[in-house]
Amino acid sequence: MGESAARIWEDLEFDILKEAWNTYYLEDGVRIRGRTILKKLMRRRRGSKYEFTADFQNIFTTIAPTHLRGRPGNPLTREEMMNAAKIGRPVRVVDSREDWNVYLVPDMNMRLKVKLTVVEVYRIPRRYDKYGEPIYAIRSTNVIVPMKEERRV
Repeated sequence: MGESAARIWEDLEFDILKEAWNTYYLEDGVRIRGRTILKKLMRRRRGSKYEFTADFQNIFTTIAPTHLRGRPGNPLTREEMMNAAKIGRPVRVVDSREDWNVYLVPDMNMRLKVKLTVVEVYRIPRRYDKYGEPIYAIRSTNVIVPMKEERRV
């Protein structure tokens, strides 16, 4: 954000009520666990309404059957990540367990629900992480739903 943008956006404090791990079962027998973490939440006024921006960190871990593991290696390079759809093999998610993260935003009297959703998965051939697990490039998004808190009397 530039200097002028920094003056427009206001930081919002938030409390973590729940941050869940999601599980994705792939057609090749691998299970991927994913989690999104809200790092920063900001707002700015647009007329009589607010506009929000949020910064997340999505993390994933792979749990593969022994027969799919290989020699431990290095993480993907930036170039490999950018070209994952070209160099990787698409892998279908056959089942998933997705849950909502929930954050309390006291200044706005609201709860923020966030769900990590996997959009595409690519298996990178002949590449393994430092534990020997196969490497996957995962494209994901976060669904965000603000919910007004009920005022208690």
